[in-house]
Order: sequence, then structure tokens, then C-alpha cells
Amino acid sequence: MGNLKPRRAFLDVRDTVRGFYLAAIKGKRGEAYNLCASSTHVIGDLLRTAIQLSGVKAEVRPAAHLMRPSDEKIIFGSTDKFRKDTGWKPTMSIEQTLSSMLEYWDRTT
Repeated sequence: MGNLKPRRAFLDVRDTVRGFYLAAIKGKRGEAYNLCASSTHVIGDLLRTAIQLSGVKAEVRPAAHLMRPSDEKIIFGSTDKFRKDTGWKPTMSIEQTLSSMLEYWDRTT
């Protein structure tokens, strides 16, 4: 694996699509908005949760060739303006997102 320490604000695609819809309906013309999750998650924690949800045994090992010196420690934005203008907020938990991803791959493989 690459670097498992960065923090990211992952957003479920269902929340994203609903956000895009609300931006089109309620957003202010010409405004720029951030659309992201309301909290960040450590990549390694997400990996461990996905492995646990999958029920498979996996050994996680660092791979030097996957480490990127340019990795941002955290990527996170503020959705305050978007929430104020549209009433949007994320509704899907990261566990729901990971479960949905695993269910999708179980159906398609």
C-alpha cells in the first residue's frame, strides 16, 4: 500500500448527486461552492474498516514505489456557504459508503 496516514473528506456519491441537484435548484448564480464530507478519515482506518466489512483476511504492507512525496496530509473543505444557501448536508456515513462499494463489487465480479 501507499501512504495510509493522510486524512480525506470522502463524500458518498449519493450525497454528491443530491448536492449537485440542490446547487442547480437553490445555489446562487456565479457562486463557487465546496461540496465535501463534514469530517475527515485517515486512509488506513478506511482500509481497515473495508477489510473488516469484506470478511477477508488481508495483510497490509507498505510499498515504497506507491509512496508519493507530494501527498497532502489532509484534504478538507468548508461547506458552510453551500449548506446556508441550499440546506444540504451529507446523510450517508462512511460505513454505509464502504458497504455499498463492497456490495457493488460482489454483484459485478
